[in-house]
Amino acid sequence: MVRDKVLYKAESMVDAILMVMGLYYCCSMPYPTSLNAAMLYIQKEVLEDDIHSKDMDVLQKGIKELSEFLKGSNIDFENLFE
Repeated sequence: MVRDKVLYKAESMVDAILMVMGLYYCCSMPYPTSLNAAMLYIQKEVLEDDIHSKDMDVLQKGIKELSEFLKGSNIDFENLFE
Protein backbone atom coordinates (compact mmCIF):
# COMPACT_ATOMS: atom_id res chain seq x y z
CA MET A 1 0.00 0.00 0.00
CA VAL A 2 1.11 3.48 -0.77
CA ARG A 3 -0.58 6.17 1.29
CA ASP A 4 -3.48 3.86 2.13
CA LYS A 5 -4.10 2.90 -1.50
CA VAL A 6 -3.78 -0.61 -2.85
CA LEU A 7 -1.22 -0.86 -5.65
CA TYR A 8 -2.98 -3.77 -7.35
CA LYS A 9 -6.10 -5.69 -6.44
CA ALA A 10 -6.23 -9.37 -7.40
CA GLU A 11 -9.36 -10.43 -9.21
CA SER A 12 -9.20 -14.03 -7.97
CA MET A 13 -7.43 -16.24 -5.45
CA VAL A 14 -5.29 -17.66 -8.25
CA ASP A 15 -4.13 -14.18 -9.22
CA ALA A 16 -3.32 -13.40 -5.59
CA ILE A 17 -1.26 -16.57 -5.13
CA LEU A 18 0.67 -15.99 -8.34
CA MET A 19 1.34 -12.37 -7.39
CA VAL A 20 2.75 -13.40 -4.02
CA MET A 21 4.90 -16.09 -5.65
CA GLY A 22 6.12 -13.57 -8.20
CA LEU A 23 7.09 -11.19 -5.42
CA TYR A 24 9.11 -13.89 -3.65
CA TYR A 25 10.72 -14.90 -6.95
CA CYS A 26 11.65 -11.36 -8.05
CA CYS A 27 13.04 -10.42 -4.64
CA SER A 28 14.89 -13.76 -4.25
CA MET A 29 13.30 -14.27 -0.84
CA PRO A 30 12.75 -17.69 0.76
CA TYR A 31 9.17 -18.82 1.28
CA PRO A 32 7.77 -18.56 4.82
CA THR A 33 8.31 -21.77 6.80
CA SER A 34 4.60 -22.31 7.38
CA LEU A 35 3.85 -22.18 3.62
CA ASN A 36 7.08 -23.62 2.24
CA ALA A 37 5.78 -27.02 1.08
CA ALA A 38 2.61 -25.57 -0.47
CA MET A 39 4.51 -22.83 -2.30
CA LEU A 40 7.10 -25.34 -3.57
CA TYR A 41 4.32 -27.61 -4.84
CA ILE A 42 2.74 -24.71 -6.74
CA GLN A 43 6.15 -23.70 -8.09
CA LYS A 44 6.91 -27.23 -9.30
CA GLU A 45 3.51 -28.41 -10.58
CA VAL A 46 1.69 -25.23 -11.63
CA LEU A 47 4.54 -23.02 -12.79
CA GLU A 48 6.62 -26.04 -13.97
CA ASP A 49 9.72 -24.43 -12.52
CA ASP A 50 12.69 -26.44 -11.27
CA ILE A 51 13.34 -26.46 -7.56
CA HIS A 52 16.64 -27.11 -5.81
CA SER A 53 17.40 -30.53 -4.28
CA LYS A 54 17.28 -29.03 -0.76
CA ASP A 55 13.82 -27.66 -1.47
CA MET A 56 12.76 -31.00 -2.99
CA ASP A 57 13.39 -32.62 0.40
CA VAL A 58 11.07 -30.06 2.02
CA LEU A 59 8.44 -30.71 -0.66
CA GLN A 60 8.61 -34.48 -0.19
CA LYS A 61 8.32 -34.07 3.59
CA GLY A 62 5.26 -31.83 3.15
CA ILE A 63 3.62 -34.35 0.81
CA LYS A 64 4.31 -37.15 3.29
CA GLU A 65 2.83 -35.12 6.17
CA LEU A 66 -0.27 -34.34 4.10
CA SER A 67 -0.68 -38.01 3.18
CA GLU A 68 -0.45 -39.05 6.83
CA PHE A 69 -2.91 -36.35 7.87
CA LEU A 70 -5.48 -37.43 5.27
CA LYS A 71 -5.05 -41.22 5.56
CA GLY A 72 -8.69 -41.88 6.50
CA SER A 73 -10.09 -40.60 3.19
CA ASN A 74 -10.93 -42.58 0.03
CA ILE A 75 -8.49 -40.65 -2.17
CA ASP A 76 -5.14 -42.27 -2.98
CA PHE A 77 -2.89 -39.44 -1.82
CA GLU A 78 0.30 -41.49 -2.22
CA ASN A 79 -0.06 -41.40 -6.03
CA LEU A 80 -1.82 -38.04 -6.28
CA PHE A 81 1.41 -36.02 -6.36
CA GLU A 82 3.33 -38.20 -8.82
